Amino acid sequence: MSRRPSNLYERPPEAAERVAAALSYANLLVVVPLLTGRHIPFIRHHIRQGLVLLAVSLLVGWVPGWGWYLVSPLVAVFALAGAVQALCGVAPKMPGVGDVAELIHV
Repeated sequence: MSRRPSNLYERPPEAAERVAAALSYANLLVVVPLLTGRHIPFIRHHIRQGLVLLAVSLLVGWVPGWGWYLVSPLVAVFALAGAVQALCGVAPKMPGVGDVAELIHV
C-alpha cells in the first residue's frame, strides 16, 4: 500500500490557484473551479471537500426542523476554515469531510 504524500502539489500554489480553491467552499460557486482548475491537484482537493459541504447543506436544507439550525452553522464554519486554508496554500483533510471527499472523482 503506497502512502499518500502530505503535500498534494509539487510546487506552492499560485495566487490564482489559491483563490480558485477558496471559491470551492462558496456553495454554488464550486462550479467555477470545477470547470477551470480540476486538473490541478491542489484545487481538485478543495473542490471535493467543497462539494461534500454543498451536498450536506442542500440535503439538510430540505429537512424541516432543528436539523437545519444545527448543521448549517457547522457547515459554514467548515466552509470558512476550508477557504482560509485554501487561501493560505495548504490542503489538509477536514475531519469527516475529507474521508467522504476522497470517494468523489472529479
